[in-house]
Amino acid sequence: MARKTSDKAQKAAARPMVDWQPTRLALARKQAGLTQRKAAAVCTAIGAPMTYAAICQWEKGRTEPDGRQIAALAQAYGCERDAFFHADPFELPEPTPEA
Repeated sequence: MARKTSDKAQKAAARPMVDWQPTRLALARKQAGLTQRKAAAVCTAIGAPMTYAAICQWEKGRTEPDGRQIAALAQAYGCERDAFFHADPFELPEPTPEA
């Protein structure tokens, strides 16, 4: 018998994110100087496994990443997670070189 909490979690996961902007995800990646393949490798290395195909789907707006994946993408791209959610034009900060 399935637990009701799992049903709620599935329904929550199926809901679209508020103000999710897939084009901003692509812009942030390009400004960070990463290909989709390299971005996936960086995110996987920091503990959020993903494929370049998933990133492609997210950037095209066909699917949406979960919260853990968004946090990893923001870290990899050197921006705040909020940068992926607002419709207003924005400028991403230049990536800081890692020491």
